Amino acid sequence: MVHLAGLAQVGPRLTCFYFLFALPGIVMLGTNGFPAELLLLIRDLMAHPGLGIAALAGTILGTAYMLSFRLRVFFGSIKHVRVKQIQDLRSRELTLLCAGIVNFTVRLLSHSVLKLNHKPA
Repeated sequence: MVHLAGLAQVGPRLTCFYFLFALPGIVMLGTNGFPAELLLLIRDLMAHPGLGIAALAGTILGTAYMLSFRLRVFFGSIKHVRVKQIQDLRSRELTLLCAGIVNFTVRLLSHSVLKLNHKPA
């Protein structure tokens, strides 16, 4: 994957959307997976301190590796000619992505919308 280095130079919109959707997957502070993993690690540290420390070390090392790997791939220097030929997200792809975000938001907030339309009997 390191042969893909420099993707941010040729595809800034692709890079932006990739990090927007990929960072929650590696459980960083402020993302949606962080509270659940934090609670699990606290419970592990209380129940079995040795295993909890091993799990905590694994989480930290895994996150550090994934961040460094992704930074090398996206922000490294371009090493292959094929990377220069990659096209950034086009308007059609951006439209579909925005439609997907709107669809997800509507599904997430559907209960609130239905509650607004509910008339008391």
